[in-house]
Amino acid sequence: MMWLGIVVMVIGFIGVLICAKIQRTNPSIQPVAFLCALVMLAGLGIYFWMYMFPPPDRSGEIFRMSVAAKVASELKGQKLTWLASDTTSEYAQKIKAAFEAAGGSAEWVEAGGGDMGMVNPDEFKKIIEGLGADDVVVVDISLMEIGNTFDKLLRNAKGPKYFLTDSASHLMGMRNAAKAFENGTIIGAIIPQDKIDVEFKPDEDELDEAFDARYQVVKKDNYKSFLEQLGLNTGKRK
Repeated sequence: MMWLGIVVMVIGFIGVLICAKIQRTNPSIQPVAFLCALVMLAGLGIYFWMYMFPPPDRSGEIFRMSVAAKVASELKGQKLTWLASDTTSEYAQKIKAAFEAAGGSAEWVEAGGGDMGMVNPDEFKKIIEGLGADDVVVVDISLMEIGNTFDKLLRNAKGPKYFLTDSASHLMGMRNAAKAFENGTIIGAIIPQDKIDVEFKPDEDELDEAFDARYQVVKKDNYKSFLEQLGLNTGKRK
């Protein structure tokens, strides 16, 4: 919005200059000059107001919305269960809206979110064991508390397929990750780009640009290079 103040100020300033030139031969233009001066002052006021009281930074929320939109485009038409630690807050509703606006459809399940968004491993396991091989689970929760449980669940060939968002793609230490990518148990994961422009502040209508600026999608065809960067074994396990 600061740019709006600058634009208004420049327009008013140009108007004042033009009117000052015309006034030399046409004094009746003075009210218009006065109006242009008011416009210039209004622009200056807008600029300083936005400088002193900037709107809240929504970048984090918009980046998360971009992830939801990307999941929708990657998994459109599939039967999805979206696991999140929060499904009811205003923030969660915006993520859901971005997902649905991009054509996504899912059953949203709150995966035992507790204090500070922590997820109970037993609750998580119960949810997963209630799903079948035809289901695709969008895991949008931190694996910090449930990493070992999730790693063991990846061995179940009759279980659901998984797509990991940036919240869940902490693959370090998951011994079955390579095999899960290879056999299609993990069908995709969203991970950060190697280099991120921390200065980029996207608008809500720039979800594609926001995603490309911060994230990338890892699939079966490129997972090995990513896992090798993490120091994980991508060979066959005994």
